[in-house]
Amino acid sequence: MGESHMPVQGLNEFIRVAKPGGLVIILMGTKLLVEVAAYKDKLEPHMEHLEQQGLWRKEGRKVVPKFAFSDDGVVFIYRVAS
Repeated sequence: MGESHMPVQGLNEFIRVAKPGGLVIILMGTKLLVEVAAYKDKLEPHMEHLEQQGLWRKEGRKVVPKFAFSDDGVVFIYRVAS
């Protein structure tokens, strides 16, 4: 995901189109989580909200050093509810 690639609510579409039990894997630069107004204090809380609703389960969150050039990245892995 990059800046303006999709709104936070787009996560709901990932869940809708993934098969039950399927994985949703999201990769993005860590700085987007704090620098992009659309994602700052919104993206991860929405991910957690979807998990609390039982729509998916977090399988992992990993920070990747030097993901793109010298910028770190983060990988989110979620499994869609069966």
